[in-house]
Amino acid sequence: MKRFSQYLLVAVLALTACQAHAQSKDAERTRRAAESGDRVAQFFMGLYYFEGFGGVSKDHAEAARWWLKSAEQSFPDAEMAIGDLYYNGEGVSQDYALAFKWFRRAALHGESKSCARIATMYMKSQAVSQDLAQAYAWLSLFRPSDENGRTKQRQVLIALENKLSASQLAKAQALADELRAEIRRSSK
Repeated sequence: MKRFSQYLLVAVLALTACQAHAQSKDAERTRRAAESGDRVAQFFMGLYYFEGFGGVSKDHAEAARWWLKSAEQSFPDAEMAIGDLYYNGEGVSQDYALAFKWFRRAALHGESKSCARIATMYMKSQAVSQDLAQAYAWLSLFRPSDENGRTKQRQVLIALENKLSASQLAKAQALADELRAEIRRSSK
């Protein structure tokens, strides 16, 4: 039994070394593509640095650099990611105005989660004046990926409805329709 345990340990160590080597090779290919301007590869280089995998050390400033390159080429996931970094002040100085800019670009390119971030910024008056009608409109565009998220979204939308007058709610719903149409045009 002891011998089997030793063999198992050697096999696990060998497999781990092979996986690390494969991840390192993937990161090298991704880096070459990113350096040649590939926006998807740039996004993944940012992810490697943000999470500290693929053979690179965790470095949020380096993640920001790669995500910004990708976002400047209108890659929605990178626009969302760089917006989050500016919002939270990770790897960059906290800047709500830049976070809002990138969240809005991501939303217009079809990235749903950024709609919730924009709604939060309108509710909390971060980089924009508080505007519950705008918050309602943007939050209504968010498409949560699970039932928990949908439940929370409905709760917040109901709370906002209770704070808005009938005319403000109508304005918010019309704005949501306009934004939906703009997103359809922009994300083509």
